[in-house]
Amino acid sequence: MSINTLEDGQSAKIIGFSADEQLFSRFFSFGISSGKVIKKLSDTLCHDTVAIELGRSCVILRESEANSIIIEPL
Repeated sequence: MSINTLEDGQSAKIIGFSADEQLFSRFFSFGISSGKVIKKLSDTLCHDTVAIELGRSCVILRESEANSIIIEPL
């Protein structure tokens, strides 16, 4: 499952990534890593971007980036 499959307001645990090293490093710089719990806040009307809450931070991801984060719904 990926973040894009979550409903707005739904939480999930990150269990892995299907991203190249450069994107993985970008995720890590935002604090996005395996084991973290995220919450999908919303996505844009055209589903081009998705907003997630990670701890006390809000991160906006492109659809392709969100698809590369493998999650387990809570």
